[in-house]
Amino acid sequence: MRDDRKAKPTLLASFLAHSGMAALIAAAIMLAAAFFTADRLALAGASDALVSDLDGIGTLEEFASSFPGRGSRIALDSTGQPISGVQSPGMGMGMGMMGYGMGYGSQSRGTGARTEAEGWDRSEEVVDRGRLSGYGDIPWAEGSTVWAAKSIEEQGQGTVILVTWRKASSVRSEGWALYVMGTAGIAVASGLNMALAARVARRLSAGLSSVAESSRRMAAGDYQTRFGPQEVVELDQIASSLGELAGDLKSRTAELVVEKERLAKLEQSQKRFIADASHEIRAPLATMAITLDAWKDGLLTDEEKEDALKHVRDEVARLGALAEQLLDLSRIESGRIPINIGELDVAKVVEDVVSSYRGQQGAGVSLMKEAALPKAMGDEQGLFRIVRNYLDNALGFTPEGGTVSVRIAVKDGFVEVTVADDGPGIPAEELEHVWDRFSRAERQRSVGRPGTGLGLAIVKAVADAMGAEVSLESVEGEGTEAKVRLRVPADC
Repeated sequence: MRDDRKAKPTLLASFLAHSGMAALIAAAIMLAAAFFTADRLALAGASDALVSDLDGIGTLEEFASSFPGRGSRIALDSTGQPISGVQSPGMGMGMGMMGYGMGYGSQSRGTGARTEAEGWDRSEEVVDRGRLSGYGDIPWAEGSTVWAAKSIEEQGQGTVILVTWRKASSVRSEGWALYVMGTAGIAVASGLNMALAARVARRLSAGLSSVAESSRRMAAGDYQTRFGPQEVVELDQIASSLGELAGDLKSRTAELVVEKERLAKLEQSQKRFIADASHEIRAPLATMAITLDAWKDGLLTDEEKEDALKHVRDEVARLGALAEQLLDLSRIESGRIPINIGELDVAKVVEDVVSSYRGQQGAGVSLMKEAALPKAMGDEQGLFRIVRNYLDNALGFTPEGGTVSVRIAVKDGFVEVTVADDGPGIPAEELEHVWDRFSRAERQRSVGRPGTGLGLAIVKAVADAMGAEVSLESVEGEGTEAKVRLRVPADC
């Protein structure tokens, strides 16, 4: 399958492509602005120079004879008409005024002057303000100019307007160096900006590529991946957050694995429970059905009928006990059997259980206890049930003449009750299942020992309900020890 990601440009390539176009547009805008600004500065400088030249002129004679001559000039009367004899040199005008008369009328086209004299529409403004400068067209020159004008009072002439100008093209030609320097500066600045942006983009791209690769490994289930330190603060924060996420996912995944295993064991236990419950119920029902069918068909003698009736009654009693224990287990686990936890006298409860076995045939039961036993936290009926179940199991597996001992002691802040026997013990492979429902050993079933396999499951449920701890240790061929531990109150 084609990987579409390979066809996509990298962050660096995409950035350079977009930023390059943006930089070109920005450079063009900056150049245009720079040219415009430089042009305006050059024209403004030329205008200021003309104004400065006029500031030193006070008479028409000074204007005609000693004007610095930065550009072309002309003298006008107050109406804006040229005064003969005071014109720019080389304009072909006769000296007709004040001894300079050069006969205004024909002006050289070499200066770009117009062939006919025209009045100036800004004369009145110059007279009113005394001084004026600007940029644009004037009647005596072709094209745009930079000009300055000043009004003076000339003896015998009245108000005279002195005008000087320079063509804008000549000003611009003198300022080409400024334009070139501005253009070069912008080009260098743009290049440096692009180089710096490319370097930053390269670092950012490398960091993002590293984080993306680590993220892909994490998405593939590799939560051991580590995100190295990043040069960019934001990327370092992202890498740190992803690292924490990887650690959290690893922990959650481990928990899910444990939970999956637990659920698998629970499912297996449930299947085993259903199978065992079916067996425990089906077996006596099948036996009773066979016995009753034989009775019905007249296959039994009177003596066999009496034995068959006793057998049916025993199986019915066994089914009743099984149903009762299943119901008890369900009630305990659902909390419908009240558990009253409080301080109790462990020795008295255990003595009551042991005394109920005196005089019975089979193994003997002995009781040993430490002196001055403290109270313990628990439920009297619950403890009675646990110890009685332990004793039933121990006596059931201990041969006649054997010994079952019950010990009560204080250990590590708990009152501990131990029921030990010297019976055949439990195989190691079956020890982990002793607390499961219907967990009777196979050999127990094969020899037909009574029991439903629910006793220790009920013990565990009762102990959990009242906060006690139960355990069972056994060595095959040597015997078994079953324990229950109850917490001693803090004030004891």
